[in-house]
Amino acid sequence: MSKICAVIVTYNRKECLKRCVDSILNQTVKVDKILIIDNASSDGTQEFLSSEGYLALPVVDYRRLDENIGGAGGFNKGMGIAFDEGYDWIWAMDDDGIPSSTCLEKLLNAFDETGAKYVAPLVINIENENELSFGLYSSECGKIIRDRNYFEKRGIRYFYGEANPFNGVLIHRDIIDAVGLPKAEMFIWGDETEYLMRVKKHKFDVVTCIDAIHKHPKDRVTVRRTLMGFAGVAVTGDRFRDYVRARNHAYIYSRYYPKLELLKFFILYVYYYLITDRLNFRGLYLFLKAFMDGITDNFSKHQNYR
Repeated sequence: MSKICAVIVTYNRKECLKRCVDSILNQTVKVDKILIIDNASSDGTQEFLSSEGYLALPVVDYRRLDENIGGAGGFNKGMGIAFDEGYDWIWAMDDDGIPSSTCLEKLLNAFDETGAKYVAPLVINIENENELSFGLYSSECGKIIRDRNYFEKRGIRYFYGEANPFNGVLIHRDIIDAVGLPKAEMFIWGDETEYLMRVKKHKFDVVTCIDAIHKHPKDRVTVRRTLMGFAGVAVTGDRFRDYVRARNHAYIYSRYYPKLELLKFFILYVYYYLITDRLNFRGLYLFLKAFMDGITDNFSKHQNYR
């Protein structure tokens, strides 16, 4: 019998965490452990979990970190613990996700039917169940699918090669044994994508199970249009977040995509800061620093921008 560990990374969202833990406890297939990695929350998460009785449950393993090491560091830590403790499957998710009661059961069934060791649920908008929270890229139509009905209309049960990582994704220990753990230094934004790309590079099958439902808030990244509206860039105006996102994506593009894609990424952001954002040299300088750090694998500087 396979042993399953659910890994949840949390930071200052105790009410969301409660809802997430409850949804795992109510699964039709029970997990052997719920490992909660708390990124040094300051909202009383530990006291809240204790008062609600969760820390007394044998299935719950709560680990509070001394500092916030980001989602990337949290998943690195949690998946590493589960792997070292011998679990066969790691069910990874953020604290604001809500897997349906049959989600895990259907993910395991998907493994039985497809043999894929990286199995993801369909991640739908918690406020609009007909909409995907992040979308899935379809090579068939060359665009990102955001309409949940797209799959039902085509009779698609398993969507191969694409997934919304770390949102209820089920990962077999064979993958960790082969590709390692998530890159902790990425901190936030992009670590899940880099890990997915690494998994695919090692020739593991990736599949999204359409019937396995995981609810999650819609992607909150603001896309700003540029190149006369024909393209978009993700810019928040927060120096730390913009630096980390640009650095991490430069790293990903430089290692997993053709060089032309890296060049397009570079030109698009330079164009945005010079033309669309009207000679925003401060923003451009930050991007150039992030870009160079990303392509040179330098992850030592993001604390400078906090």
